Amino acid sequence: MRALLTDLPFTGYMLTGGFAFAALFAYISASPFVIQEIYGASPQTFSLLFGVNSVGLVVVGQINGKLLVGRVSMDKVLAAGLAVVVLASTALLLMATGAFGEVGLIPVATALFVLMSAMGVTMPNAQTLALMRTRHSAGSASALLGTSSFLIGAVASPWSVSRASTPPCRWRSSNWWPDWWRWPASWECAVPGTHVRPRRSGGS
Repeated sequence: MRALLTDLPFTGYMLTGGFAFAALFAYISASPFVIQEIYGASPQTFSLLFGVNSVGLVVVGQINGKLLVGRVSMDKVLAAGLAVVVLASTALLLMATGAFGEVGLIPVATALFVLMSAMGVTMPNAQTLALMRTRHSAGSASALLGTSSFLIGAVASPWSVSRASTPPCRWRSSNWWPDWWRWPASWECAVPGTHVRPRRSGGS
């Protein structure tokens, strides 16, 4: 086990897969609240969006397995998938902090679809590349990969739910650079469609 953890490429693949699982668990845990409570979508709309995102993940995974594996380097495919994940996550973060103003459900749903679809190449390729490096101890490597992924996901899931219950925030001042050090006093939060309420710097 120690030899696996000191193998830097293996550890990199393991952490990549673990944080991908964290994003997946966070999405599953927090998306019902975000889409239905914050953006006011009906349960039917949420079910439709959840199904579309699931189809995107499966379709991209099939494309990865049937068209890309053996034709394109898995490292390159993983890198491309990670780039898409980072871009989609950054877009979601900017929308959540109000960098684009108040956004509707469509931009958020689109970013979530792109994020979940990219999981179809990120998670399987990270796991496969990790195991390909450890053929001599595939059993221990597989156990470590599974344990780390679910542990990171188990931490991300309740954390994302607790954060999802906090209304989206934005900077009070349009000139954000001089005010960044005043966080959180320089932030204000509001649910879309309601009046903005100040976020207090301390207390309840």
